Formats: sequence, C-alpha cells, structure tokens
Amino acid sequence: MGRIGSKEKIRQFLLANIGRVIESHELQEAAGGAAQYGRRLRELREEEGWPILSHNDTTDLKPGQYMLREKPPSRARPQFARTISAKLRAEVLDRNGFTCQMCGLSPGDLDPATLQESEISTARRLATVSLRAAGALLGVVIEGHLQKVAVNHSVKIAKKEPTIADLSEPLKASGVIDIPTWRKISYLADLRNICSHKKGDEPTKEQVEELIQGADWLTKNVS
Repeated sequence: MGRIGSKEKIRQFLLANIGRVIESHELQEAAGGAAQYGRRLRELREEEGWPILSHNDTTDLKPGQYMLREKPPSRARPQFARTISAKLRAEVLDRNGFTCQMCGLSPGDLDPATLQESEISTARRLATVSLRAAGALLGVVIEGHLQKVAVNHSVKIAKKEPTIADLSEPLKASGVIDIPTWRKISYLADLRNICSHKKGDEPTKEQVEELIQGADWLTKNVS
C-alpha cells in the first residue's frame, strides 16, 4: 500500500468532521505534523471547491479555527497550471495586503498553535539542562495562552502584568473554564512557582514533566 500524503490525510480528516470546528493543531496532527497544512487547505478550497471556512468567512470562528461546512462536491474543479508570472503574483499580494486570505497571517508571522508547540518542545529540551529554566518558559507559555483565551472571550483582565492566577480566576468567574480546569491550571501555576522561585525545594524531573504535559494539554484543549 502506497504512502498517504498530507493532503489526503487532511481530506480524510475533514470528511470525518463535517460541520465541526477544527483547531489548527488538529489539522497539523492529522497531516502527520506537516507544516504546510495551510497550503493543503487552500488547495482543497480553491482547486477542488471544498466549502472550508475560516475566521475570515464567519465571526463564529476564531483565528486558527476551520470548518468544513458541508459535504464537498463529488467532482473537483478543473485544475489549471499553478505557475503564475512574477508580475501577477506581486499584484495579488499587494491587493491582499500581503496577508493570507485563508488564515490571516502575514509574511514572517507564525501560526499561534505552531509557536506554542515549538516553545513546549524547546522547554522539553531545556529540561535536560535546567529544570528551573524549562519551568519558567512553560509558565510564559501558559500565561500567554490564557491571555489569548481571555481576548477570545472578551474577558477583562485587571492587572497589566497578570500571573497565571490573575488570568484563570476571571476566566472561571465568566464561565469560560470550569472548576476542574481551573484547578488543573492552579496546580500548573504551583509547579511553575516551584521552578521560578530560587528559595525552597528544587523542582524535580517529574514535576517539570507534569508541567510540560499540562501546558501541552492546556494549549490544545482550552480556547
């Protein structure tokens, strides 16, 4: 049996999730970790006529979210040569403000999900050298993600430089996260504090591993 390409993997994943909001990290995982999943989405949408929606199409979706609205057409659109002149390419880029019309990212921008995964991977490698440094980096990842969640749900954060607790409390109060999730975030904050405060016990490998897994879970399941 031949190897299945990333585009076909995304095709099968979308067909199995018609009408469901899908996060960008899910698409990347479905594509086998391929970084070009955005390009494959555009090919399905523009070349094969698949009704794939993003936040540019509806306010029901947030940046980094997609949805296959309905079953795609059984016959693909006629395909044309992909090569375009440099002049036409420049005109299209200028018309669109040098911004991807599918995901909203500009040149040099990193997909938020990809960036967080990269930071968590960096923390895992850093843990082999310094457990405290790895924990501190994971704390930054958690804080940054919770700030993004607050913005997505229009939850006002009082402090200019909030801690994890300062972020999780308003999210719980507004109903964005439930109590079990809040407790898990509070536990991650405790682990982060052990890593960040030089006074007291040294963090253990097990504690930092829990922090790594917790940060990974949080970024993928709380949005």
